Amino acid sequence: MEDRNLRCTQDEKIEIACCFCLDEDAKTVVDANVPVRMDQEYLLNEKGKLEIVKVWDCSKKTIGAKDVKTFIRANYPNDLVNIS
Repeated sequence: MEDRNLRCTQDEKIEIACCFCLDEDAKTVVDANVPVRMDQEYLLNEKGKLEIVKVWDCSKKTIGAKDVKTFIRANYPNDLVNIS
């Protein structure tokens, strides 16, 4: 990866991802106050870990709050998607 400086001409996005191991029976509060198992909600990556990804859009001269996005990288099975 090239040094990210003012003269960098490569990709204009920087991504940092962190993976976390969870206890098999651990429940996490995701929405309001409902505890869920991350594996049952298909919120784990292909290695069974919780992966949080932050992406910065560095295409502008300055980076503001709107230029940073946070995601969960998950391994959601395609056969559960109902397209009608």
